Amino acid sequence: IFKMKNKMKVSIGIPAHNEGKNIKNVLKDILEQKGKDFEIVEILVVCDGCTDNTQSEALSVKSKKIKITNDGIRLGKTYRLNQMFTKSKGEVLLMLDGDIRLDGKNVIKNVLTPFKRDEKVMLVGGNSMPVKPTSFFEKAVYSTFEVFLKSRLHINGGNNIFGCTGSILAIRDSFAKSIKIPKIINEDAYLYFAVIKKGFKFESVNRAIVNYKLPKNIKDYLRQVFRSEPSAVTLELEDHFGNLVAKEFHRPIQLYLFYILISFIKNPLGVTFISLVNVFSKILIPHVSKNYKLEWFTAASTH
Repeated sequence: IFKMKNKMKVSIGIPAHNEGKNIKNVLKDILEQKGKDFEIVEILVVCDGCTDNTQSEALSVKSKKIKITNDGIRLGKTYRLNQMFTKSKGEVLLMLDGDIRLDGKNVIKNVLTPFKRDEKVMLVGGNSMPVKPTSFFEKAVYSTFEVFLKSRLHINGGNNIFGCTGSILAIRDSFAKSIKIPKIINEDAYLYFAVIKKGFKFESVNRAIVNYKLPKNIKDYLRQVFRSEPSAVTLELEDHFGNLVAKEFHRPIQLYLFYILISFIKNPLGVTFISLVNVFSKILIPHVSKNYKLEWFTAASTH
């Protein structure tokens, strides 16, 4: 068993586009994290064409570890992650979205555990959980999340593509320095497949919880679907990874339908509504993927 004798040095990377409302919260959450077996060496906040007060809000959190980059240009998350891969100094780079909250003070400690246990682990996902829904629309969207969550937990003990979400994802520095993400939408899925294809391991840690907001309107929901729905990801990534993509996204149909039925019993109107939206969106996915524009994938209501 591979063990780290010293404290594991961790870089935190936050690619931020107009996260002024929340960036201060997530930075404070990071600085309040506990754990004697790791050290945060830097917190990289990379502004990606921000037009709001993200930079000033981040600067208001007093810590020498926080380093802010702001070149005023919108280049997208994949470009910013590639920048972080080359710049980061830690043994592990923990990538966090700017619109989340860390649930508790042991999130970072928990997400690092697989790296210490197994040197073959190159990528670790945390547990992205939505804030409790309140409106009819949010509850309808939440029903799709429940189906997704059950699928995630059922397959390979949670260590699968469904457990690899970009809101909290940690990568071993040696692996990060060896790859460059191409210009794509699904950077999290790309990293997952790159790790699996090279014979390394991905693990998901359920105890490392972060909370995010569900989209509040249909426009923002569609932006998320066009990015992360399995058929959209497959369409985008099969050129890079071939049959591996469809294989990893496969869910036993009986299991999938069973979880949809459970969600339907809980919320029949919401599930019917969101299912119709999903059918409509699937028709548009090939067109959207082919005519990709960065601004199509920014959901304002989740910030």
